[in-house]
Amino acid sequence: SRRKIVPTVIQKNMCEDFWVWKDVFDRDDITRSEHGISQSTIYQSGEEPNTCYVVMQIESISKLHSYNEKFLSTGKSIEAGIITSENTVCHDVT
Repeated sequence: SRRKIVPTVIQKNMCEDFWVWKDVFDRDDITRSEHGISQSTIYQSGEEPNTCYVVMQIESISKLHSYNEKFLSTGKSIEAGIITSENTVCHDVT
């Protein structure tokens, strides 16, 4: 039998100030949970400190899109100082 594949998203964010972005991200944990996003890990770029990568387990791609829309519509992306953000959905095949 095959195990259930849980999608993982790797989100690359370029922001004005990493620590401002991280504060907004940390305060948004309940909203992420409500949208089926769990187990997030943040990596800060060693070469560009205002670029970070967030690795998250997601329930579904549609819930991820719903979360992203809410993050934009509530002004949190502006508050966080996000310049660009890119999501890549991956599946663990190990």
